[in-house]
Amino acid sequence: HLYSGPVSMLLRKLYSLTKPLLPRNVQGKIRLLPSDPVPTLQEFLSEDVIPMFFGGTSPHTDLVSTEGKDMATSFNFTQMRDYQIDILSGMSSAFHRDQSK
Repeated sequence: HLYSGPVSMLLRKLYSLTKPLLPRNVQGKIRLLPSDPVPTLQEFLSEDVIPMFFGGTSPHTDLVSTEGKDMATSFNFTQMRDYQIDILSGMSSAFHRDQSK
């Protein structure tokens, strides 16, 4: 499933126009989160793992830059990307180790 958000009204409108072009099974896997994503996220996550910048209680220090900024509003895309690349690199290494057996 893909959860994206919070998203603007423009993105919601664009998605509503393109949604009919997607296969039904894909349509059912995409959810656009409202401007307050916490209630939706709490359907499948506990509040202590929802990032502060989404209204939860977790600082997610790996995803924010706190250099003189309020942690609740200082999401850092570059830092998140680098963090995910590190995770995926580790997963890729583990995958290649498993394949060589």
